Amino acid sequence: MVNLDYFAAEIAASILKNYPDASKPEKLDTISTAALNILQEQGIYAMFLWLKEKRHDFIINALDAFFHSENAPIKISGKLPEHSACQDLTRNLKYMFLAKQMIELILTYTRHMAKAAKAAQAEKE
Repeated sequence: MVNLDYFAAEIAASILKNYPDASKPEKLDTISTAALNILQEQGIYAMFLWLKEKRHDFIINALDAFFHSENAPIKISGKLPEHSACQDLTRNLKYMFLAKQMIELILTYTRHMAKAAKAAQAEKE
């Protein structure tokens, strides 16, 4: 049995680690918040399209790695945000809600980690 909460936190940490502008973690907080809002209001595919349009590939790659991991609760066949991969995530309501819940958790942890990184930066200054 896999602790999905901890697994989501690990993916969020990898997003923070691979964030290209480490000197501005507040921007990552903003990006994560926007992605989370789109996910909640418009859905999974819309969120991936927005991330792709804004060139936030570091988030897409982390989520892709999550859903390709052997411990992932849902396996996808393609690479995100390809249509086939998104179809795997939305194959049925159970999968769609679980995928959405996991992505929400990862983005929420990413937001909190970005805020913590910003606070740590402020302490150093």
